[in-house]
Amino acid sequence: MLALDKLIKNKPEKPLVTGRFFQIQVTPDIVTQERINIGVALDVDGMLHCKTLENFERIRCLYGESYINTFKLFVEAAELSVKDNVFCTSKHIHFSERSIFKGESVDEILNYLFEDTVPLNRPTQKQMAEKKEAGARLKQLIDYLRDFAKTNYSGNASEFFPDQSEVLVKHGNYTVPINIPIRSDRKLGAVILANQKSAQSVETNLNRGASNIHIAKNTDKSHKECGVIVLSSNSDEATDIAIQTKLDRFYLDMDSSDISIVSHTDKENLAEQALAWATRLSN
Repeated sequence: MLALDKLIKNKPEKPLVTGRFFQIQVTPDIVTQERINIGVALDVDGMLHCKTLENFERIRCLYGESYINTFKLFVEAAELSVKDNVFCTSKHIHFSERSIFKGESVDEILNYLFEDTVPLNRPTQKQMAEKKEAGARLKQLIDYLRDFAKTNYSGNASEFFPDQSEVLVKHGNYTVPINIPIRSDRKLGAVILANQKSAQSVETNLNRGASNIHIAKNTDKSHKECGVIVLSSNSDEATDIAIQTKLDRFYLDMDSSDISIVSHTDKENLAEQALAWATRLSN
């Protein structure tokens, strides 16, 4: 067995990415002149990259509902400045002095700096509790669909609906877990719970499901048929037009990405359709 120091010595070193980073800050109230970090940017050999605020729940808590759109406008303006490499003087938007930073990749540097300097983006306790509850409800739905398949399929349902839903895949420079409950030699399927009464909750689950299936499709080398299994709200109950709008946009994204859609408002009917899709020969 090789000694540890020899293994380390023989391991090829990956060249580090070196860039100059700067903080993106805003002053929502020009009277108090308080500056708040809403993002970070990185200049690598003249190429600019940035990561900005996406979670506005803490803005809601600190400043109220009316300030959310204001901060979204700040974010859009800052992203445009970075994209165009034009940094105009503003009473509300500021860019800090640039400092040298090194890391294994642009994404790693941005993610580290963003997490360290933009605490406003971190989830609130309420959001963490909601995420935990949503995860539990999604697991219940997946378990139901799996049990239905095992009961109603004449063959071995584990061949396309294994007991473990999550798999690790190589995505860019990272190995990430994705939730793909349906996996066979022909199909990859994500399950999405989209029957909540809150448009924001529906959007969050749709985005998470879309991310899972897109990563699965992009990392699959066998050109398997990919699909989403969606438990949606009854149209009569979904009085909030925003929910239907988000569903329509999601389905359009799936359709344009050549991802199959299996959707129903009833859990048992969804289970039947999911089983039919998972066992049907690919087109």
